[in-house]
Amino acid sequence: MTTRPGQRVALAAALAGVVLAASACTGGRSLEGGDGDGGGRAPQSLVVSTTWQPAPGEPDTAERRAELESALDELRAITGSGWVGRQDDVTGYLGELSGGRYAPADGGDALAVSEALLAEWGERLLGVAPEELSLEEPGNPTIAGVVTVRATQEAAGYPVLDGSLVLSLTDGDEQADDVRLNAVRGRVFPGLEPPSEPELTAREASATARDASGGDPRPDPRLVVLPADGGRLAWEVVVGPAPGQQVEIAVLGRYYVDAVTGDVLEARAGSAEVAAVVPLHQRAPVRARSRAEGDAVEVTGRSRVMGEVTATGTELADGSVGLLDTTTPTFDPATGEGGIETFDMQGLDDTQLPGRPVTSAGGQVADGDALGAHALARAVYDFYGRLGRRSWDDAGSSLVSSVNLTGPNACNAYFDDSLPRPQMVYGVPCEGFEFVQNDVAAHEITHGVIASSADLVYSGQPGALNEGFADYLGNVIGNELSGADDPSFGEAGCAAVADPTALCQPMYDTLATRDLQSGVTFGDYLYLLDTGTRFRLLTQDNQDNGGVHSNSLVWSNALWTIRSRLAEIDGGDGNASPLADDFDKIVYAALVTQLGPTAGFLDARRAVEQTIQAAGADPVILRVAREVFDAVDICAGCTAPEEADGQVVESSSSTQLAPTVSGEQVAWVDLSTAGGLTGVAATGSVGSEPATRSESAVQVAFAGEALVALEVEGYSFPGTLARYDADGTRTPLADIGISTITAGLAGGEDGAAWATEEIATASFLDPAGTLTELDLEAAGISSVTSVGTGDGLVALGTDAGEVYLWDPAGETVQQVGQVGGAVLAVATAGGRVLALDDEQLAALFDPSGAAVVLSETAVPFGAALGADYAVWPEAVGALGGGVAEVGGDQVVDTDLHLYSLGSGTIYNLLDARGQQAFPALSGSRLVWQDAVFGGDDILTAELPDGL
Repeated sequence: MTTRPGQRVALAAALAGVVLAASACTGGRSLEGGDGDGGGRAPQSLVVSTTWQPAPGEPDTAERRAELESALDELRAITGSGWVGRQDDVTGYLGELSGGRYAPADGGDALAVSEALLAEWGERLLGVAPEELSLEEPGNPTIAGVVTVRATQEAAGYPVLDGSLVLSLTDGDEQADDVRLNAVRGRVFPGLEPPSEPELTAREASATARDASGGDPRPDPRLVVLPADGGRLAWEVVVGPAPGQQVEIAVLGRYYVDAVTGDVLEARAGSAEVAAVVPLHQRAPVRARSRAEGDAVEVTGRSRVMGEVTATGTELADGSVGLLDTTTPTFDPATGEGGIETFDMQGLDDTQLPGRPVTSAGGQVADGDALGAHALARAVYDFYGRLGRRSWDDAGSSLVSSVNLTGPNACNAYFDDSLPRPQMVYGVPCEGFEFVQNDVAAHEITHGVIASSADLVYSGQPGALNEGFADYLGNVIGNELSGADDPSFGEAGCAAVADPTALCQPMYDTLATRDLQSGVTFGDYLYLLDTGTRFRLLTQDNQDNGGVHSNSLVWSNALWTIRSRLAEIDGGDGNASPLADDFDKIVYAALVTQLGPTAGFLDARRAVEQTIQAAGADPVILRVAREVFDAVDICAGCTAPEEADGQVVESSSSTQLAPTVSGEQVAWVDLSTAGGLTGVAATGSVGSEPATRSESAVQVAFAGEALVALEVEGYSFPGTLARYDADGTRTPLADIGISTITAGLAGGEDGAAWATEEIATASFLDPAGTLTELDLEAAGISSVTSVGTGDGLVALGTDAGEVYLWDPAGETVQQVGQVGGAVLAVATAGGRVLALDDEQLAALFDPSGAAVVLSETAVPFGAALGADYAVWPEAVGALGGGVAEVGGDQVVDTDLHLYSLGSGTIYNLLDARGQQAFPALSGSRLVWQDAVFGGDDILTAELPDGL
């Protein structure tokens, strides 16, 4: 190979684009609001979203902003209080209303006040009429004087998925006419008009979910509305694998089946884990079992972590003692529910949960993990009971645990809320780490508390909050049980571990899983990409679903720092501090009464501060909280993402993956859930509203104007490769195996290409629909790991580092290059081939075999090649920041680099903190996947001529 050195020149100024900032920016408006004029300035009432994109027919951003400001200013004037609204990034209406006081003239209780505000201001501020909202009776107060009313959006009489509001009120004098509404948080979706009746029956939807998943649907699906495409009526079916059945790829939880078309629209995961170290798998159904009534019996034993343990069991009819605690306040003898139960999974797989009931001949329990899990479940139950919660779900449900799980999911602990009887699951010790211990049990059961209250979405900032709240409250409970005042999470599980592992990292003078007082700030947030199904299969890495565990350090650090400072004021011991104890209750109350599924860090800060004020807590708590939140940059305008050059093609709360482009047409895959493998293929011209094509795509590419999609129904193989015409007509082309996914799908204006190792064939589909195939075995090509196409030619890269160029029209194939590692990304144009291998080499080959080494620090997350330029992701060091350093996550920061074939110059196109990858080129139109706004979005730019 010959090397041609490149010159690195910043190109940011040359790319014309729309620069966006995070919604944390205030757009010049103050969060404090207030009734004064701020020294002569007009009161500022609206925190503007700079990422909301109006749909066709909606008012433009300036008009919507003016409408909201007018309504807010009117509300401020009428109520004489400093209301502030935050514009929602998805709907363009308000996602939060806080800072003021509201009550109708004739007063009323909490429900009446909530109804009055929604009737008077709902359409102007939230975009929905009051008749679209169903209000629940106020919940039990968790803080004196704080009342919460939850509202669920309905359309055509059905609940809207993720459409909910939390209304917070205060009742200082405990008189009905003293109730004041102080805040509204959440998201509802304007303009939904779903079908009024299903065309599919519940049985048909269950059969569709069974076919899609290969599993076992639970009875009684319910009808819901998905807030997409104007509202889609769907059956929600909870699905698990049939007992003993092995499913190659599975997603835990709920399937949403279109009640009109029968398509599987979405699948949602149903568990949160102590660490993202293994894939999720569906659990088997659990049947109610009969149990003999008996006296409570004290049971004892020894746990490896907890030492001598005492818990409560029940004497059974045969004289044995079972790990069933019926002394809980919620236990109902008539149903056998509401107690604490523990099961053993030894020798069973996770399709047989919960396993066998644990029993003993007397009061001595031999299995220390079973007894430990049983005792910990009661301790966590009692902690939340003191806060007024009736078991984990506040509905008095049983708290079930299973221990000794073995198999592929064993290196973990998780709370699974998708089962008919949700439960805790503990794996066997993994690399010495003991899962049955204080922090882990409390953390995971707290995930159940979260799932049954705020239900924070497990991705992005909501996912980081989900993990952060579970870490904080879990550690509070763990410290209470151990008597230690320790910011480390999971240290007891690491006690027997000698050397650092993934779950046991050096912290202070010991090993632990996470440090809750790590010192990280919102400015350290990791902007991580989701690598998509292909790279998950190739590398077994999904980057922690966008960093939910890593980025949780931002929130847990803020909370634990507040707690520690309050404890210092009281004398230093967090377990004995009245101020810290009050703050623990405030954090819990803010979580369960103030937050909804899509809440972010700023929402959570405001919820905590409002709860402090509403509870009438010691003023020092509010002062310390504000000081810490400001210090860690969880404040409006304190932190904004780097500027990114490029026009946003698609930016929404879901994850957009691996774009492809043909002319002005752009396509990508929208994942239905953060942990899912398949999603919706969407297409649209630049600047237009996207149209949905395939509902189960893992990759997409163009063949001229037609879209080609790799589809995997139910997350199991074989899958299908299908062609979609511009009018949406679908034509199946071939069955595919897992090799087609891992090799990848390529395409553009001249055709699409793929390879299938199971039948030793490479295929090319031209824009007219003509299919040409290459016999890989006859051509001497094996183990294809990447495919690219351009100008009617097909590039193939192999696991052995070989680079081939195939001409389907001329029926010729030749090897044009060799690299040292497996080729994970290739692109071709003009007879040249750009290849990236897993040893970080990027090389450009011409048909004669001459090579230009472009980089030895490339990241093989896609490649693009055109007539003038080659583009690839370049490693520019570690992503860096406190989260990465504390968590030990040395995640690479990537920029897109461009090589000019004309001048031999290398340019850095996107010099910004955060990952950019998966580029695609059509003429001068470049599209790529970008994490710069804190998620996975599709951006585009026109490359200038003459570089």
